[in-house]
Amino acid sequence: MTSIALSDIFPSTAPPAATMPPGSSPLPTFKSNLDGALWWFAFGYRVIPLIPGKKRPAKAYNPWLDDLSIDAIRQHWKQHPDHEVGAVLDAAQFVVDADTTQADKAGRFEKPIALAEEI
Repeated sequence: MTSIALSDIFPSTAPPAATMPPGSSPLPTFKSNLDGALWWFAFGYRVIPLIPGKKRPAKAYNPWLDDLSIDAIRQHWKQHPDHEVGAVLDAAQFVVDADTTQADKAGRFEKPIALAEEI
């Protein structure tokens, strides 16, 4: 995978969670799904396009992951700006999926942030 600095893509990122007001998200708001895909790719995630609203890949993992690059990401999301952004995780990565009604009621960002700060 190509090495890239986040500052090469975006001039500023979200502030650390410790400096954020209660109830706010530590993630930046993206102008487009392309921006989001590039942001996550810069952090080392193997991003993959998703069918809008389905959480299903819009492309087969291979050759997509074999040819994954900034150029491939830009080309795909320029042709399909409505595709959402997913990621294929490695064994050492995990995600807390908190987009449910129960998670909203439980404070979906505060608890995972607190857990991450403990780790």
